[in-house]
Amino acid sequence: MESLRKAIYREFPEARVMDTVSKKRGAFEISINGKLVFSHLESCCYPESETVVALLHDVQDGKKPPVVERSNSRCTIL
Repeated sequence: MESLRKAIYREFPEARVMDTVSKKRGAFEISINGKLVFSHLESCCYPESETVVALLHDVQDGKKPPVVERSNSRCTIL
């Protein structure tokens, strides 16, 4: 999800995006201020970059981070 990382840094150059290795295959999760807002394991898709960036703007404005519901429509489940 390099495009997501770039989108975040473009809008929030001070952001800290961390990669962690998970023992769970296919794990991709996004947490903001310690709250899980997206889980690939639960949705089987990836979030849209625009949705995550908008969410970060909301959090910066003082709103609590909700769970991301809009996912990338290019997701394929086999």
